[in-house]
Amino acid sequence: MKLLIVSDTHKDIKRLKILIEREKPDMVMHAGDFDVEEKKIAKLADYYVYGNWDINNQITAHKIPHNATNFAKYLDKSYQVFTLENKKFLLTHFMPGYANNMTWKDKKTDVLQVINTTINSIIKDQKPDYIIFGHTHKPIKHTHLLNPGSLTAPKQFLHHPTFIIATSNDSGKFKFKVKKFKD
Repeated sequence: MKLLIVSDTHKDIKRLKILIEREKPDMVMHAGDFDVEEKKIAKLADYYVYGNWDINNQITAHKIPHNATNFAKYLDKSYQVFTLENKKFLLTHFMPGYANNMTWKDKKTDVLQVINTTINSIIKDQKPDYIIFGHTHKPIKHTHLLNPGSLTAPKQFLHHPTFIIATSNDSGKFKFKVKKFKD
């Protein structure tokens, strides 16, 4: 099985379409901040979650105040738990315990508390083998904690757009590789 894992495309799904054509994955995962209509990302990604921009867009579209209570209404769309090759995955936009570089008009601390409590509870209850997250725009590849970086607005050293390719062998063990996007 071959997985394409991306995050933080921020309105630019052109590169995602290029990667799908180029890599020919069996499945696509998007860890949020697609920042386009949900139906557009649903056509491209098998699994996707809302990021802070996607939640913010919903709050704005529904003309409700930007606060922790309204943000929390959309948190159920900010994570998915699923099993592939007998391994449990948590796909989320928010890194466990790390949501401190988000900016909100009011009650920032309450929003961060809601995010951290929710994600940490899911990890405790679901015990995923792999956690895939976005938000930081910086690729991370640890044994069980993965961030594909950003296809459109990278923040790591040298600012290369990045993504992850995951492959599984016959025994269901996954290998993950952070790759640079090249036009």
